[in-house]
Amino acid sequence: MPADFYQVYYYKPWPIFWVLHLAALIIFTLGMWDHVAIMLRGKRRNLYNPFKIYHAAHGIFMEVVFQRQLWRQSKVRWLMHMAIFWGFISLLLLTTLLSVIADGSVLPEVFRQYWLAGSGVQVIDVWGDVGGLVMLIGVLTALFRRKLIQVEQLNTLAMDTNILWILLGLLVSGFAIEGIRFASITGTVGPNYAFVGGWAAELLAGVQNKQLYLSVLWVAHGLFSAGFIAYIPFSKFMHIFSAPLEIAVNASEDGLRSDLY
Repeated sequence: MPADFYQVYYYKPWPIFWVLHLAALIIFTLGMWDHVAIMLRGKRRNLYNPFKIYHAAHGIFMEVVFQRQLWRQSKVRWLMHMAIFWGFISLLLLTTLLSVIADGSVLPEVFRQYWLAGSGVQVIDVWGDVGGLVMLIGVLTALFRRKLIQVEQLNTLAMDTNILWILLGLLVSGFAIEGIRFASITGTVGPNYAFVGGWAAELLAGVQNKQLYLSVLWVAHGLFSAGFIAYIPFSKFMHIFSAPLEIAVNASEDGLRSDLY
């Protein structure tokens, strides 16, 4: 029975995890290929104007990094999108870092020990909890606007809310796993830095048979993760991939129009 990052032992059915994510990646690839095929049919290279890297980079910074048009339209929508976007990006980067650390063949051992047993542990704790909490706030705000107050300008479709529910399940199950792990151990610095995990640990401290719940939550987390990957090409999260490319091309062709880019 393998241990997790904090040496908490519980059963993890890795074959199920890999089968689910392999299927998710196949669906993701097929969905993305459809989008790419449509884009290639509908967009031809401008033969008269060369690609302007500076204009493209400026457009990406203003409309992807800062999301200026949303800022001009609605401060609430801007905050919501920024929370979801940057929360997602931060967790994606953290997951990549943890994968590199776990691999053991990429980083020198001194760097691995920094992240596994040194001050890097606290960095990971804060990084994960802040990124997850920011994204959770954005997802809850989006669901609140779509399901409760039903903003008039929103044409809510099933695909719009499905991806939000999947993200909510992914985030909540992740924090629940962190909380039960922390509730299973004593003397760790984790809860002091992973503040959301510390709160969850206090709430879940009375849970019996923690190893069973950890295994169930781990499988659920994997399901939500695979579902999210598979659903991206069929949801508005596709904008994460298509918007930067489209903005870069349009900004290169239109130049530094202050009303657009």
